[in-house]
Amino acid sequence: MMRTRVLMPLSAAAMAAVGLIALFLPQEIRSASGAAQDARGVLLLQTAGALYLIGRSWMPILQLSAPELKTLLDGGQPLALVDVRTAEEADIARIEGARLLDQQYYDELLARDRDILIVFQCHHGIRSQSAAEYFQAAGFRNLYNLQGGIDAWSRLVDPSVARY
Repeated sequence: MMRTRVLMPLSAAAMAAVGLIALFLPQEIRSASGAAQDARGVLLLQTAGALYLIGRSWMPILQLSAPELKTLLDGGQPLALVDVRTAEEADIARIEGARLLDQQYYDELLARDRDILIVFQCHHGIRSQSAAEYFQAAGFRNLYNLQGGIDAWSRLVDPSVARY
C-alpha cells in the first residue's frame, strides 16, 4: 500500500534523498476511500515506496501599480479589467473600462481562454487579490492585482476619481 505524506517544498538534494521517481501534476487524487478530489495546481512526486504531496505549484499574483495599469490602458493592451467591489461602491468611483464582477461576467470569464490578461481591482487591493487567487485556481495564468485598488488610482493617476 502506498503512503501519502504532506511535505514542504523540496530542494534537489531532498528529492534525491527520497529517491525521486516522478514528479507530476494530476487532475484529481483518489482518497483512500476512492473518492476523487480536485488536485489542479498540486504537485506530487512518487518514490519507490510513497507518494509525496509537495504543495501548490501556483505563482504569486503579480501586483500592478496604478500608473502601470494606466500605461496598459493607454497603449490599447487587450485586457479584462474586473471590478470586484459592490455596485454601490462603483457608483461612487470607477475606472473607465472596468466591469463589475456579477454572475453574468463571472460566467463569461470562466468560458474564456486561460491566458487572457485579467486585472482585478477593488477599493484597496485586498478583495481583488482574493478574486485573482480564485481565478488562478480555475486555471487562469495571466492575472494581476491593482495594487492599492481604486484608491491608488485616484491618488496616482486620476484625482477626479472620488476617494471614499
